Amino acid sequence: MLKNFYLKKSRILLFALLCFLSHEIYAQQSNGNPCNQSSTYLYWTGEENNNFFNENNWRVAVERPSGPNGQLSCLPGSNSFPYTICPRLHNNGNDRHPKAGDVDPDVPIRYNLLIDTATVMANGNIVFACGQKGITLRHTQLDMIGGTLSQGVLSLMNESTVHFRAGSLSSNLFLNYLDAASWVSAQAKSG
Repeated sequence: MLKNFYLKKSRILLFALLCFLSHEIYAQQSNGNPCNQSSTYLYWTGEENNNFFNENNWRVAVERPSGPNGQLSCLPGSNSFPYTICPRLHNNGNDRHPKAGDVDPDVPIRYNLLIDTATVMANGNIVFACGQKGITLRHTQLDMIGGTLSQGVLSLMNESTVHFRAGSLSSNLFLNYLDAASWVSAQAKSG
């Protein structure tokens, strides 16, 4: 009787261990859950041109405390939403470019994005890996030549605009207006 008790208990423990290990292996193979809040984000430099999908126009940054008492000073506001970016001083000389394929049309983007004071053109679909990731525009104009902006959060502040020339806004995109002077426009299709 005691032997059956320990046998059942060991089977339960073995099952729990296998579940834990298989989860860890899966997370490592898929680089973890893209929706986990991360302190890593991409910021726009426009070093080569104004093409949104050119990885050489982006740099990888890791948030560092910049607020009073070593706290993170976050955008937008000081909330803790997963799409919130807590920017730091950027260093184009030390910050690396993202890997090829990290910012491609129709490929889910696993980072939060920050574009500050720029005019950027996107010809293709901008897709985020999950609804909790997004793009923050500060004093920026984003021209969507074709394609959609889907899933995730579009945060607009400091008179930022998004123009859809031939593309569209997806119904599963959350618009986060942070000032009254920012807006989104869609050009009517002719024909």
